[in-house]
Amino acid sequence: MSYLELSYTSYVWLKAVHLIFVVLWLSFLSPILLNSGKEFQSNLVKFLGLSHLSLIAAIASGLLLLLNDTAIFEGWMHAKLSLVFGVLIVQAVIAKRWSISDNSKVFLGSVLTYVPFVLFVGIVVCVVVRPF
Repeated sequence: MSYLELSYTSYVWLKAVHLIFVVLWLSFLSPILLNSGKEFQSNLVKFLGLSHLSLIAAIASGLLLLLNDTAIFEGWMHAKLSLVFGVLIVQAVIAKRWSISDNSKVFLGSVLTYVPFVLFVGIVVCVVVRPF
């Protein structure tokens, strides 16, 4: 049962918009993970703001896609949404750690740098392969 009936053309455009905002979200997240220094710290608020705007657009378009499809009842979608939730948690931890101290940045560089990208690979596998 779908709650939103979109035409095929509207659906594929919405899917394209969703993918664009997901890629933007991760692209704004990666400089936060990989860079440090005074010049970057001065731009941190801008990067986090753009990351959050891309995140909101990705979630909104994803919810519209979900309302148009019956995939919510399938296992691959449950796995995908769990991985997306994991990326959201990592982003929240990153934002908090950057605002605390320099010691936490060492932790970020060694542990959290690749977590969003590994989770993103899992999301892509869930959507494309649909293993469940």
